[in-house]
Amino acid sequence: MTRLKINDLYEDLKNKIESKNVTIEQILYTDLQYIPNSLAVITGVRQLFEKFQISISSSDADYMLKDVRKANLGKFECTYKDLVDYLTKKRINVAF
Repeated sequence: MTRLKINDLYEDLKNKIESKNVTIEQILYTDLQYIPNSLAVITGVRQLFEKFQISISSSDADYMLKDVRKANLGKFECTYKDLVDYLTKKRINVAF
């Protein structure tokens, strides 16, 4: 897994979100029915990307969760809210 590949996946997600005019919160909390304070897991990250027809492997999803943990000062666990906050900081979560 290279940093370039992960950045490409983030960029692809951003483009798909812009084209569908939705937010990550809508997908995670409404469509997939995850709770913001529940622990983010590999399956949830994969489902988020699959909602936008982006196929990622388990190792890609794990790498993304590690990115979120590093951004939160090495926090051992991360929640879906942490994931959304991280993606928003990367300017991926698009507002209407």
